[in-house]
Amino acid sequence: MIAASTSLPAWHLSIAAGGKGSQTYITPTIANALFGTKFKIVLGYRGGSRVNIAMERGEVDGRGSNAWGAWKSTRPLWLSEKKINILVQIGLKKAPDLPDVPLLMDLASNPEDRSLLKVLSASTAIGRPIFTTPDVPADRVSALREAFDRMMKDPGFLSDAKKENFDIDPVSGQQLQSIVQEIVSMPKPLAGRLQTIIGEVGDNRGG
Repeated sequence: MIAASTSLPAWHLSIAAGGKGSQTYITPTIANALFGTKFKIVLGYRGGSRVNIAMERGEVDGRGSNAWGAWKSTRPLWLSEKKINILVQIGLKKAPDLPDVPLLMDLASNPEDRSLLKVLSASTAIGRPIFTTPDVPADRVSALREAFDRMMKDPGFLSDAKKENFDIDPVSGQQLQSIVQEIVSMPKPLAGRLQTIIGEVGDNRGG
């Protein structure tokens, strides 16, 4: 999601980002290209903690991407005191407690743009995956997936997560496999357009 520490219109916002391959860079760059925003993307921040410090110091107005769960666990006061505004959600479904914040792909003005944004948003559903080596026997993969699913429902695990303000929103192994397949099967014209946007529009840095 894109978050800002100010209510200024998007064309006034400076957005902190890491490198050009990071989600913090790609998301605002895509927004500039498809929605007409003019985020000024400031590259070179190493890690989310430094980005947050830059927001506190007023060096930048926001950041191009961060997990909703991370905001709630690391900066709960920013949320309760309304020090940041969540501009858009990046994902395939909305967070239950952000019903009024639009999904990135829902802002598309045509089917082609929506397809591009859906593929881009699908990658966020992967989160922090747990995976194993290639060619693992199917029965062993099934056993690992079942064990993971049971852990996601374990009362003790869920209780510990709640104490740490961690959101638990698991994606099953089969769902994850389908998402990855959709990403790697992106049509070449769509992939080429995405690369063009990131390379050409991004070099302008929203100026």
